[in-house]
Amino acid sequence: MRRWMATIAVLATLLGLAIGFAVKFNQDIAVLRLSAAIQEQQLASSERAQQRCAEQVSELTDKDVQNTAAVRSLQEENDKLKLEITELEGDIESCEEEASHWMVLYNAELENICRVSHFSSRDELEQWLRSDSTSENDYSSRYDCDDFAMDLIRAAEQDGYLIGLYAEGDHVANFASIGNSVYIIEPQTDEVWLWGFVD
Repeated sequence: MRRWMATIAVLATLLGLAIGFAVKFNQDIAVLRLSAAIQEQQLASSERAQQRCAEQVSELTDKDVQNTAAVRSLQEENDKLKLEITELEGDIESCEEEASHWMVLYNAELENICRVSHFSSRDELEQWLRSDSTSENDYSSRYDCDDFAMDLIRAAEQDGYLIGLYAEGDHVANFASIGNSVYIIEPQTDEVWLWGFVD
């Protein structure tokens, strides 16, 4: 009987130990499950953060592609503007050269104008017309009244006199201002007549 009692006591002790181990094991499992649940939450949070980072990287990559395209477009526009500036500088240089050329011509013409003067009298005008050969030119479809008139102006300028163009209808002739009088000149015949007075 004592043996049975000792055996029961040993079994009761073992049972108590087994129950203690089972409780401890269940507690450890619960702690491990709680830890696993926390780690799963942390993993899910980390995956969400990683997803957000991937989305941000994708957005930044898209923006970088857009910015690269914008930079390339701006560079092309800049190159185009540089080319236009170069062309404009060439145009400016060409215009300056042309302006310089015209200034030389203008100064020469101004010098010619400054050295010419009006006839002092009708007699001086008629004497000059007799010495000039413009009226001896042949009239044709290629050399008509306006050509006579322009050649007479050039001839007068070369001799230091100032005369102008006079037009009536389709006909072109010349005029000369002498004192207060204005005379019409027919360059084809050297005929002169009084047209009117300055005042």
